[in-house]
Amino acid sequence: MAARLWAALSLVAAAAVGCGAAMHPGDGVVRFEDGEPVRAGGVELRALDGGAQYAGRIGREGGFTLSSLEGKPGVPMGEYEAVVVLVVVTEHLAAHKHVHGRDVPKRYFSYDTSDLRVDVPSTDAGPIELEIQSE
Repeated sequence: MAARLWAALSLVAAAAVGCGAAMHPGDGVVRFEDGEPVRAGGVELRALDGGAQYAGRIGREGGFTLSSLEGKPGVPMGEYEAVVVLVVVTEHLAAHKHVHGRDVPKRYFSYDTSDLRVDVPSTDAGPIELEIQSE
């Protein structure tokens, strides 16, 4: 009887702790060093431990929400490297209709050249913040 009670309590404790890492909702903002938001494009994070990737589109005020590549929202706590990509097709638009904001320097397009790193905190620590430098 005591062995069954111990086994049941162990299962309850394991369920309370959970099998996976704590998740951050994945919301964040990306800005230039002067505070101006990046107004279009995408953000991607790659875990330094294991290489899992999370991506999201950048909105007009620099905000983004990350999801796994399978579409599951949120990001596990941990350390990541980041890229910021601005891909805008404007060849059929007049110059005054280009509303994508400042260009993101190309070094941020690749994990090999981007120096962006982020430590994703717990769920209650606020948004993920990325700052990029102009060239």
